[in-house]
Amino acid sequence: RGDYREAFLATTHCNAAKEDDRRPRTTTTADSEKTFHDLPSAMETDREAATAMEPMEEETKTEHTERSSGWRAWVWENTGVAYDVAHLNRADPFFVKRSGVTWWTEIRAGTVTFLTMSFILPVNALIMSIAIGEEHKDDLVVATAVVSAVSSALMGLLANYPFGLAPGMGMNAYFVFTVVLQKQVEWQDALTAVFFSGWLFLITTILGLRRFVLSCIPRGVQLALSAGIGLFLAFIGAQPGGGMGIIVGDPVTLVRLNEPLTVEGNYDASKMWLSVVVLILTATMLALKVPGAPLVGIVFGTLIAWAECWARGPSASALDYPFGECADVSQTGLNGTECFCYAPERVAAIPKIDTAGAFSFDFIQKK
Repeated sequence: RGDYREAFLATTHCNAAKEDDRRPRTTTTADSEKTFHDLPSAMETDREAATAMEPMEEETKTEHTERSSGWRAWVWENTGVAYDVAHLNRADPFFVKRSGVTWWTEIRAGTVTFLTMSFILPVNALIMSIAIGEEHKDDLVVATAVVSAVSSALMGLLANYPFGLAPGMGMNAYFVFTVVLQKQVEWQDALTAVFFSGWLFLITTILGLRRFVLSCIPRGVQLALSAGIGLFLAFIGAQPGGGMGIIVGDPVTLVRLNEPLTVEGNYDASKMWLSVVVLILTATMLALKVPGAPLVGIVFGTLIAWAECWARGPSASALDYPFGECADVSQTGLNGTECFCYAPERVAAIPKIDTAGAFSFDFIQKK
């Protein structure tokens, strides 16, 4: 109804203007003087009208800019190119104060994270050396440490997330047992494939494809993956080698307890019971909400193992490794694996990676 009224008034005004044009015009001196004196007020009215139109033009320009930049905002929010480094400031670095914590809490938590994930250093090197070679185990330890340190630092600096990153325990097993041993692919060729897969992951992250793929995975499956990885790590931690040694392999039931559980009848019992004591101590402190409970448990078990090894030596230590059995090489020669116990012999050493750059593209030529 309002539109019809405006159209009617506009038509009426237009017809009236036409009728005025047909009439003969007679202008007197008084009318001219009146028009001359009214000119400033008319100009002021026009100026106010133009000023009133400016905000409307600005709003139109703003709407046009928003429409033109809408796709840019979508790309920025839905791909991996968006970043926010506001946490890198002098007033509140990493927003520690805003989070309501202290630097001591962050340092303690970071130390616990490092100690709990540092098992990846010997375990990853042990698994990868099966395919690459025992002589490259030290190289693999250094490579694992460098990759973990750099990726964890970038996670904190770029994303401000307190996450520790390290090589995945599932992928290294797939690399060794499936790609190299089962598919008979040379480990140099397999490392080349890993190198290119890393670049593909980076590209898919920048393009937002990685986030899209993750969003397609149901929430229940995501939670199940987290639980499955946790169970897998717990299963590894209970096995011999780099774990507690509570379970061992069995051809019938897959796994069984490492019996007998008495120290006199089982070479591994001392290591098992020390691990159980540390586990119970840590769990008890966690239940009592003791600050730094995991760190206290780790330090407690480590100091006992080091002190026992330093005091009695590898030949008489009750915490000798490896699990199962070992041999005194000085007496038996090279028959068997030499006994050793975990205790540091030096604080630091110069790293050396002989396998660096050992890429091969022979698999492309073979195809």
